[in-house]
Amino acid sequence: MINFRYHLVSLIGVFLALAVGVVLGAGPLQNAISNVGSDEAAVASVADLQEELAAASAEGEAGQELASALAEQVLPGTMSGKNIAVVVLPDATSADVDVATSALEQAGAQVLGPVELTEAFVSQDANTYRETLASPVSSYLAGRPADPSPAAVLATGLVETLTVDSPDAELIGGMLTDEATPLVVALPTELADGLMLVGAGIERPAGVDQTQSGNEAGGDAAVSVAPLTRDGWIALGTAFADASVQAVAVGQAATADQFIAVLREAGSPLATADRGGSPMGALNAVLALASGATGSYGTQSGALEVLAPLP
Repeated sequence: MINFRYHLVSLIGVFLALAVGVVLGAGPLQNAISNVGSDEAAVASVADLQEELAAASAEGEAGQELASALAEQVLPGTMSGKNIAVVVLPDATSADVDVATSALEQAGAQVLGPVELTEAFVSQDANTYRETLASPVSSYLAGRPADPSPAAVLATGLVETLTVDSPDAELIGGMLTDEATPLVVALPTELADGLMLVGAGIERPAGVDQTQSGNEAGGDAAVSVAPLTRDGWIALGTAFADASVQAVAVGQAATADQFIAVLREAGSPLATADRGGSPMGALNAVLALASGATGSYGTQSGALEVLAPLP
């Protein structure tokens, strides 16, 4: 015999089922149904973006192929007999260096180096050491920089070790390459007729100190170069521009925190070529060296001309 308790449990079950149905209908299920159209729109939007990206990528590849073909036509013989010291920032990769050195060799230059700068040359952590080292380096400099900061003194010292034949320059080189805390690795034994400063040829610098501003928890934070790293980059640009030989910097200027963009924004007098790590960047860098040009070349932020002058 079915008793009252059985009827009560059945009624509760019916009401629970109705309640669940109402909640789902007004909430998740309703949202899922209403989102069908928007999902289709999102898929179409993503497809459009993918097509645009593919087209831009194809155009970029075509531009690099054109730069490679142009290099084959105009570079050979333009730097024959020249010794070019390739100085590499710590965030540059071996691939970035290979692209630059290949273009120099194509022009007939002898590549000295690569002369690798360590993290200690530009990092925040090594600031105290740089301040300590700058004093003895300054006493051996042939030419004192207008800026007496440690970054400027050390950058000037580096340039003199690469371009000046003197006992004092050799002493500076020994201090910069000290095994305990080296700022520079593998200085060449021959003097340079030209200097090429190679920064990262990637979209986001890696291996250098950076600071973030904005939302701490994964928001749209703005990445910027740490002040001492930025100062180090600018000091290198000034010292290379003041060298007794022709000099150029090559790297990226796609965003404001990248090496070439920082030099350009600071008004550095050094010739610059953007799109480092690519045939176009290498072509402009070598052309700037060969022609003695001092402009800003490429297609990224701050560039004033697409192509450096032909020698």
